[in-house]
Amino acid sequence: MMPRPHDPTHQDQRTQLCRALSKLALCSRTQAIPLVREGWVTVNGRLVTDPLAWVTLGRDVIVLAGGQTTSETASGASPVRPALCLMMHK
Repeated sequence: MMPRPHDPTHQDQRTQLCRALSKLALCSRTQAIPLVREGWVTVNGRLVTDPLAWVTLGRDVIVLAGGQTTSETASGASPVRPALCLMMHK
């Protein structure tokens, strides 16, 4: 597993939670809305059920079900995501 390179454009960027999950490439905004409403997401250790709640990328710690850290922590550590390989044949 390779850590995702630090992207300075996300640092201290305020955005809504559903969009933050999308920007972190975990799911689409449409997929994020029911996940947040059903209680699968915490921000800074608090359960959040409003997909339009404001978060700050690069500062807030967003955790998706199962304890997977999805946002950069205050220390600047990047999340680790597994590699994805797609094969297509015509």
